[in-house]
Amino acid sequence: MSLLDKTLSSTKIPCDRCFCRLFENCTALTRAPILPAVTLTSGCYQNMFDGCTNLKTAPILPALTMKNQCYCRMFEGCTSLVTAPALPATTLADTCYTEMFSGCTSLVTPPVLPAETLASECYSGMFAGCTSLATAPSLPATALADSCYSEMFSGCTSLATALSLPATALADSCYSEMFSGCTSLTTAPALPAETLASECYHSMFTGCTSLVTAPALPATTLADTCYYGMFSVCINLLNAPTLPATVLKTNCYHSMFYNCTSLVTAPDLPAITLVDGCYSLMFNSCTNLNYIKVSFTSWGPQTNGWVYNVKKDGTFVCPESLAMEPGSSGDRGVNKVPISFFVENP
Repeated sequence: MSLLDKTLSSTKIPCDRCFCRLFENCTALTRAPILPAVTLTSGCYQNMFDGCTNLKTAPILPALTMKNQCYCRMFEGCTSLVTAPALPATTLADTCYTEMFSGCTSLVTPPVLPAETLASECYSGMFAGCTSLATAPSLPATALADSCYSEMFSGCTSLATALSLPATALADSCYSEMFSGCTSLTTAPALPAETLASECYHSMFTGCTSLVTAPALPATTLADTCYYGMFSVCINLLNAPTLPATVLKTNCYHSMFYNCTSLVTAPDLPAITLVDGCYSLMFNSCTNLNYIKVSFTSWGPQTNGWVYNVKKDGTFVCPESLAMEPGSSGDRGVNKVPISFFVENP
């Protein structure tokens, strides 16, 4: 701030992007300057310490009201940073914390995040690639925004437990890829929402190879691509959640359990009418899957590749009008009934 006011009495940043990239890639920097501003501007600290690989201590950040991109990527790639600064703001702005600590591989202690009303992409990628982060901060917000938590903990390979996500009113892409690649995650948070939004759970737990039990999914009102790839590559997932929805949306379950190689029993699929891509690749490469029960009565492109490379022997339960007996042609293969499955009618 002495660059703006030599008396150091000002606590107001005068213009947008004022300190953007100021110390970017200063690899010799070990101590940050004091940042006393309480009135921020758009992008004012964006990428300020990006790539400062020897920065061990972050400055105090006292502002209570955020501006768009104000802290975006501020400490990205600060691989020596162990503790995050306090973030007391309760009024957020679009992309205010986006990728703020991404790639901070030594970060162990996250900040408290007290905001209860979020903004678009506010926490997107905030801790992505923080491979030493073992504990997630509490997330009390109940009013979400588009992509607010997307990729927030992506690649946090030491994160074992996720805290509660109490929101019941979701937003587009709000949890998209939130825990993707969290290979130590054993317990997923509860997901109480009953009405979903477009891509809200898209790839949320993809690659969580330690996840054994999926959270309950009580939603009965779906949205386009809402569960797309949600548990894909969860190779130790044993128990799939119940899927009670009877009215589907475009790509809603696309690739949901792709490559879940430990999954034995598919959840019941009560929907009678299918829509574009709703079950495409849903159980693709579930190599131990041996039981599927459906309620739909006709085939279509909605099931493209859905049972590719499942277990050779198993049971397929369906309405009598859907599938014929084993050995019949026209209703067998990776897009329909697995070739060697025995067909039962409820």
